[in-house]
Amino acid sequence: MRDLIRLVRLKDPWDVAACPGTTDLYISDWESDCIWRVSAVDGRADQLIRDVGRAPRLSVTVAGELVSASDRGVTVYSAIDGSRLRHVQLDGDARHALTVAAPQAECFIVCYYTEHEVCGAVLA
Repeated sequence: MRDLIRLVRLKDPWDVAACPGTTDLYISDWESDCIWRVSAVDGRADQLIRDVGRAPRLSVTVAGELVSASDRGVTVYSAIDGSRLRHVQLDGDARHALTVAAPQAECFIVCYYTEHEVCGAVLA
């Protein structure tokens, strides 16, 4: 495994998640409005998903799927080709996701804030 990976096209990293099964890293890029997939083995990077919204929070499911949470809701993507697999909308007052976790299949824990408070939700 490499010690240092240089990502020259990455403009404004916001969150990172790792998949232990593939050793891939996923990085949300605020300025590029995308999620990068980076191989920890050879350092290759590609824009896996475009137009994801600003600053999504990332996680990886136990099945190796990529989870993105933003003000748009929670979206699950294929880590292989970036295709959208499913989407769960957050509460209408949600302004921005702070973090997301996927502790088991089809279950997501999201912390987000509204105009007046920080909230948490379990989505199944």
